[in-house]
Formats: sequence, structure tokens, C-alpha cells
Amino acid sequence: MSHFIAPIGDDDTIMGIKRVSNGFEIQISEGEDENGNIKISEMVIQEKDNIIDDMDDLEAAQNLLYQVLETFGYHYSKHNKRNIEIKIKKNREID
Repeated sequence: MSHFIAPIGDDDTIMGIKRVSNGFEIQISEGEDENGNIKISEMVIQEKDNIIDDMDDLEAAQNLLYQVLETFGYHYSKHNKRNIEIKIKKNREID
């Protein structure tokens, strides 16, 4: 995966998201290494191809949104007065 983000400073947290045919590519800046180079971690959220472990595009998008929240420090806690929920809601059957 080639880098598609370019952080401005070592204190910045920057997340880049690229939609690909079967999911999302994500890059996150992680400060500097010992040589002063910006470290970038990479991950893929992939939709599954098989029926048994099926992750459709909505579930992949849901996982992407959870990753965004986690990257920027928003975590669920039973001690919080408010939390962010990301749900997939099934609508009534459409003919």
C-alpha cells in the first residue's frame, strides 16, 4: 500500500481513508521514529467474499467508523453519561 497521507507535524494525528473495491484502506500517522521520520500505520477493513463469514459493505463501513472513533480517543464506557453508538438497522422487508 502506498502512502496517501502526509502529516504536517509530529503532534498531529491524521487518518486517511481510501475506498477500494472490497473495503477500505486506512493510514494513521503515529508520530516520529528515532530518525525523525513520520511513522504511518496501515490497515485494511475488507468485506468478506464467502457466505459463512459474510461482512457486507454496511458492516465494513461500521468497522471503519469504530476505527475512526478509536483513533481519535472516543471509547465506550459504562461510566460515561453519553456514548456514541453505531448501529446497522434492518428496515422492514421491501417487495
